[in-house]
Amino acid sequence: MVLKNKTFLLINTLLSMGSGLITPIMTLYIHNDLHKSLVTAGYALLLYSGLVAVGYLIGGRLFDSWRQEPLVYLGGMSAICFLLLLAAFPNWPVLLVLLALYGLGQGLWRAAFSGYMSILQENDHDIFNNNYWTANIGLGVATLLAGFIYSLSIHLVFIVTAVLFGSGLFVFAKYFNVETEENAEESVVSETTAEQMNVQSGSPRSIAILCSFMFLTCISYEQWESNISVLMTSHGIPVQKYSLLFTIATAQVVVLQPVFNRLFPHRPWVERFRLMLGLFLYGLSFLLVINASEYWRYVLGLVVLTTGEILVTPTIPLLLSKYARREHRAFVQSLGSLSNTLGVALGPVAGGYVITLAGYRGAFVGLFALQMVLVVLAFALDKFKEA
Repeated sequence: MVLKNKTFLLINTLLSMGSGLITPIMTLYIHNDLHKSLVTAGYALLLYSGLVAVGYLIGGRLFDSWRQEPLVYLGGMSAICFLLLLAAFPNWPVLLVLLALYGLGQGLWRAAFSGYMSILQENDHDIFNNNYWTANIGLGVATLLAGFIYSLSIHLVFIVTAVLFGSGLFVFAKYFNVETEENAEESVVSETTAEQMNVQSGSPRSIAILCSFMFLTCISYEQWESNISVLMTSHGIPVQKYSLLFTIATAQVVVLQPVFNRLFPHRPWVERFRLMLGLFLYGLSFLLVINASEYWRYVLGLVVLTTGEILVTPTIPLLLSKYARREHRAFVQSLGSLSNTLGVALGPVAGGYVITLAGYRGAFVGLFALQMVLVVLAFALDKFKEA
């Protein structure tokens, strides 16, 4: 696999590593070290996610209407500043405020790079796929290191994250040719695909549909990261085996993403088929674990789910970029990211409520039915002309 825009992908990998160090251990730190309840820890992370979402929306609007490069420095330096303050003052309630402000800076920073991806996509159709691939590598490395660094010191977790973000900002300033990319935005008319020329005025309906896909698939995925763990342990499957599932999933993404890039060329009907197939696999993963007590069925279910994720997750921002008007591309990407954040935040709560009412079997059948509705809804997406 030949990677274009390696500098950009390196920056996003560093960002993903930094984010992946903090998120997994925050609940542990707030509950075990600061002696707060799990409910309090949940609200703290919800506030953090909310400020990330606000940062996405503000950053997306600023990227489209203000200056792109200063936005990167504003978001990056804000995040680094609050990380260093967290390293110095990781105590309650100061941590709650600093964590939320760090989330705001991170949202600004990520919104800027989502905007750059929408520009780079015009000459590199694999940018969203490759970014998803390299981000998963970064998250996988961070997940392996997070527990070890946390065992040494919570201060070190924040410092290492700040160093990773600072490294990303240095690479951006030194090696990322912002002027070239911004000029490319103005001169790329001759390179614009036939698909984009067919939706010059934008497509609010298709954008809304894609954002709903992102929100609902995230809610579905979160069941595997939260409520299914309770189901597995109730059948006597140890927590270590549950954790191993996500190591398998990360390895699967690293191996299969480059293969799928070759199997699914960038054609309008192929992108739609890829999206619909992925949604179907999301739903199928829940049918596979109904009444499951054997570990191998959960492994099979997560493998199917992850295959669906590989198909869906990079395809949605790619299509959002194509449906958006040129002057609103970053803001539209921020709407997709906001949908993702809301799905992640609300998924465990929504799933727990449905499971309480209908039981695991009813919830899983409902999630499968939901994904089938999304498959049908994909037919309502505006069609592109074939190149």
